[in-house]
Amino acid sequence: MRVSLKNFPIKLAKNKEALKRGLSDAQPEIMNSDQGCQFTSDDWISYLQERGIKISMTGKGRCHDNIYIERFWRSFKGEEFYLNDYDSIKALQKAVSAYPEFCIKKAKVIVSA
Repeated sequence: MRVSLKNFPIKLAKNKEALKRGLSDAQPEIMNSDQGCQFTSDDWISYLQERGIKISMTGKGRCHDNIYIERFWRSFKGEEFYLNDYDSIKALQKAVSAYPEFCIKKAKVIVSA
């Protein structure tokens, strides 16, 4: 079975619940995200604004805010995700977790060459 994003649609309620859980531990001054529908929804934005959290979105006047994570996902998709099939979400999560170590090993090989 191939896991695709189409099979697991984003649920705004789940994202907001994750946000609530995260903010119960700590509240940032700024929340940075991309411009995905879950982060541009009125519900998400008003929830942050009600708590005095500034919102920063990649491409909204500060394109470098999110550059490291954007590069990570671009590289992950090109070097891992599109090249492999995943039997489950757990397998995909394992691949995401292992990817930074793969990058470190790849960089060491390049430096030693």
